[in-house]
Amino acid sequence: MTGPLSKPPLSRLVDVVDVPPEGLHVAFEATSAERDAMAAAFDLVALPRFVASFDLAGTARRLKVRGHVDADIRQTCVVTLDPFDDQVHEDVDVTFSEDIPPEGGIPQTEDDGTSRREAPDPIIEGRIDLGALAAEFLALGLDPYPRKPGAEFTHDGADGSGTSPFAGLVRLKGSPTEDDV
Repeated sequence: MTGPLSKPPLSRLVDVVDVPPEGLHVAFEATSAERDAMAAAFDLVALPRFVASFDLAGTARRLKVRGHVDADIRQTCVVTLDPFDDQVHEDVDVTFSEDIPPEGGIPQTEDDGTSRREAPDPIIEGRIDLGALAAEFLALGLDPYPRKPGAEFTHDGADGSGTSPFAGLVRLKGSPTEDDV
């Protein structure tokens, strides 16, 4: 992925003061260049489609972002090494706040009394980046060990003969001697 000071592969900045009291709906589709950048960042063969849709509600100090990320992806199968197409559908439910508790001071409950397991994401310089959020949820939705449908890893040897894939190495080395045992 990209480093902390490099440009993110997708960015859609929203000024939190521009979110009206009744909320704001934001939807976007990544451009071809943005999809190529995300594909490279997340080690995908291709990213033919990427769309995100969010509903923002709250104040300029604390915003709730709910929505979803949908993508058509092309990955490489870890078993066959063949490219294959798949889809990612991720629901998003994130809180952003100007008031971030100090390290280790994660609040146990929200203002509405619901339990909270993680601190809110920061509002930085009065803005949130919905593009970076969408790309993060794409990354979370990717299978780290993608398998093409029907692909199975077997230990029967590459030729299906039931011999170990290491049998060829044993033949190259020759018969074991007492020194080998």
